[in-house]
Amino acid sequence: MLKFKNLHAKKISIQPNINMSLSIQDIPSILSNNSKLNYLSDLLTITSTIPETLSEDDEKLLNTLELFTFGNYHHYVKYRTKYIELNGTILNKLLKLTLISINVDHLTNQTSFISFDSILNDYQIDDVRSLYPLIIELNFQKLINVKIDDANGQLIVLNGGDEKDTNDSGGFKRDVYNSDDYTLRVLDETIDIPNKSVSLARAKLIDFINEKLIPLKTDFENRSVANHESSTKVENTRKRKTPDNI
Repeated sequence: MLKFKNLHAKKISIQPNINMSLSIQDIPSILSNNSKLNYLSDLLTITSTIPETLSEDDEKLLNTLELFTFGNYHHYVKYRTKYIELNGTILNKLLKLTLISINVDHLTNQTSFISFDSILNDYQIDDVRSLYPLIIELNFQKLINVKIDDANGQLIVLNGGDEKDTNDSGGFKRDVYNSDDYTLRVLDETIDIPNKSVSLARAKLIDFINEKLIPLKTDFENRSVANHESSTKVENTRKRKTPDNI
């Protein structure tokens, strides 16, 4: 398990994407750029011009850019030999992205409580307290909406509608993965990034429509037809009655 050192908070300002010619050799500077937190456009630009055969170093650089685009610290630990060695500013950046993922992954219609043990199991971060400066920084920048509960060893993720929530947006949103645009090199769409997958979200939506909405619509229509037929039958019965029957 890795320990984290020198996690000094630095101000991040999100900058708009700038069109420019990029190559694999630009990846280290892209990752160390303190103003960037989204990398999808850079990843697509670079992979659109790469040669068929890459050196091992270039492979690792591309894999690392994919990691920063869609993954988190857990994936770095899981597939570590596939990536470049991370330290200093670049490691801090991945930890910030992981904290953003923790915030987004636990956004619900109510406050969520995530124990430090859960963070260790799900994100491979064994010393959450060492990340307190980054948590405070990201909260200040409204990139996450997370409170620290040190006494109980947990983080508290506030939802967008919480009356104590000062960040109505629920925090910064990371890039989503669309298999139509990019083919994953290391990460597994189903196992590693299901919450970021457009195709999996689409499949879940279709399943929900087929399993919930369509049966509900059919049941409603059947009930409407039955009610209409019942009303028509009662009305016809009334019309057939004579004054002596009333």
